[in-house]
Amino acid sequence: MTASILTNVGAMTALQTLTSINKDMNVTQDRISTGMEVAKAKDNAAYWAIATTMRTDLLGYQAISDALGLGQATADIASTGNEAIVDQLKEMKQRLVAAQDAGVDKEKINDDIQQMKAQITSVIESANFNGNNWLNGSINDVNGDSTVNGAGNGVDVNILASLVRTGAAVAPQNIVFDPADTAYLGDAADGSGGFFTTTLSTATAADTVTDTGILGANFVIDNTTSAEALAEALTEVEAAIAKATEIGSTLGSIEKRLSIQNDFVTKLADAAERGIGVLVDADMNRESARLKALQVQQQLGVQALNIANSAPQNILALFRG
Repeated sequence: MTASILTNVGAMTALQTLTSINKDMNVTQDRISTGMEVAKAKDNAAYWAIATTMRTDLLGYQAISDALGLGQATADIASTGNEAIVDQLKEMKQRLVAAQDAGVDKEKINDDIQQMKAQITSVIESANFNGNNWLNGSINDVNGDSTVNGAGNGVDVNILASLVRTGAAVAPQNIVFDPADTAYLGDAADGSGGFFTTTLSTATAADTVTDTGILGANFVIDNTTSAEALAEALTEVEAAIAKATEIGSTLGSIEKRLSIQNDFVTKLADAAERGIGVLVDADMNRESARLKALQVQQQLGVQALNIANSAPQNILALFRG
């Protein structure tokens, strides 16, 4: 190779090598500091686009989990209230069975029954969470189209349960619950339409005890109440217990489904997060080893550049002789 003091080919080569090493080191240091192999679109446009889309879906999963949690809380409140109602109905049945005995004071039994009626109404109205009450038919939704026991002004509860992506389009999927299935009280102006404000079984023409349901004003007994009316009242309470049991089963089913869906969405979000990591996360063990190797190469590159820069000094030695 021709020796020249104007063009130092060795220094140029060493400088190019050192520049390349420094560039690789900067990339590796960025990956180590951020923990990401694909942090920007320039790193890998395809992977970055996929990861960005998946991150938006991940935010959607978190919103779904929140919605399902809200639904679970509402269902739990309603289910707890329903259990309390069943307990009161059992107590009411016990009092009416005792009232069949001709020698008991039915007016004292009636005092207990009226307190139980008031307690049932209180439980129904108190089973409220965030403006939603699944036991009295009032919910915080204006887009539904169901009816509450035929009253005609109930609405569906649409609980966000999942997101379905088809290409660039995302469609929400809901778990739909109809409060008409669990409304003990009606939402009509006169209070009619609910399971406990209408007659659940057929009363006799002369009977006034059960003609407004077990929570109605006429559901009263005294020492003049006939055996036929007492039997009809007992039948009415028995029907109410059966209905409360059915409602409890409905609430339990919806609560279980919400719980299963919430668990699934949580696992789905975890899987999406793992998928994002596979695409963009840096392998820290590999990057650490690469950094060590680049540091050695950098030191050798600097030494090679120093040697190349000292080559012209050797030419001066020829003139000293």
